[in-house]
Amino acid sequence: MTRMIGRRQDRQRRLAVLLGGILALFAPVVQHAGAAPIQDELEHGAPGGSTGAGVRTAAPLYTPQGATLPGGGGRTGSTAAGAAPVTRSTAAGASPSEAAAPPELNPYESLDDTHEAWRQPVAAPGQVAPGVRVLRMRDNKIGVIHIRAFKQTLIRLPPCEEITLASVGESRGFTTQVQAIAAGSPAQARASGIPLNEAELSTIVSGSDTSLHIRTRSGRLYAFQVFAEKLDYANVSDLTVIVEHDAACQPDGAAAAANDAAPGDFVRRIPFNAAAMRFDAYRAFGPDPSVAWLAPEHIAFDGAWLFIDYGRRADQMSKPIALNVVDGVPSPAQQEWIGPDSSMLVVKSPADTVMLQSGATWLCVRRIAEDSPPPPPSVFVVDPALDKR
Repeated sequence: MTRMIGRRQDRQRRLAVLLGGILALFAPVVQHAGAAPIQDELEHGAPGGSTGAGVRTAAPLYTPQGATLPGGGGRTGSTAAGAAPVTRSTAAGASPSEAAAPPELNPYESLDDTHEAWRQPVAAPGQVAPGVRVLRMRDNKIGVIHIRAFKQTLIRLPPCEEITLASVGESRGFTTQVQAIAAGSPAQARASGIPLNEAELSTIVSGSDTSLHIRTRSGRLYAFQVFAEKLDYANVSDLTVIVEHDAACQPDGAAAAANDAAPGDFVRRIPFNAAAMRFDAYRAFGPDPSVAWLAPEHIAFDGAWLFIDYGRRADQMSKPIALNVVDGVPSPAQQEWIGPDSSMLVVKSPADTVMLQSGATWLCVRRIAEDSPPPPPSVFVVDPALDKR
């Protein structure tokens, strides 16, 4: 009897050990039962809402924890006073130290997210050169910037401006930084060769947008609409944004006149010789009638600058850039948009042939020699020979 009881107890001990091992194998599953798996939100996006009974949503992408996101709170150099810094969130009930670290990048594994538009870069609509955008601002105007994830965009204000604050509307996916503010003081920034009028903008998201406001020591506010384009964006993104302002870097009287300028007052800023102005010096030529929408309403030349006027159509079209064509090779011309609603393109020191390009559409503005036959009365002329060049 004693021997039988001993064998029974031995079997019970073995069964208990076996059951303990089985429970140890399935402990992670039991521990997380009823919780949605937490994946890498940066790679796959933040999890959505509830997926069924007994399943709860994952923690948000960013929650108040310990480390700060660069440029947190949308303010440059530091987070807002009293605001909790942000970091990647962890699973419910888990401490930050227990959260799995994001996977390390393998330098030998392709990420397959290169921006193919930069293989053979062409200036996007509104850019003066690939990746370079010039914004002509006024106090009542909003500038538009197109950026892409994993790229830094430099915003350069007029040289007299000193940036005191740069903030974005959504600071989790967009980051601003002003090196001059990070330097501690304007004097320290100058000593280090850091410009006071430059801000940096970057994003970790795609297919989204936000607002950007930059304040300066002069009291002026620069406002921008920022688009974080998709990774396969067809155009090259803005890497450098040069901001010009009608009233910046001018005496107070001239600044007030520039902001309150009535139609036609743009000649105050762009001087020209009215006596030498000719309206028959240049004509626009295109390979076929389909490009006629890109032709301006008027073309004038004063012997130094070329004035290309689009009139009321300027706000309803994708504005072109001007390229000087010398020996058959186009290169960006020195240019700017002026006038009411920035409707006139001014090309400084134009070549005999200036190409206007908007996306894949282009036409040529050619100089008419003084000893040649009178030019056609129409500003736009179809020249089939252009399609063969």
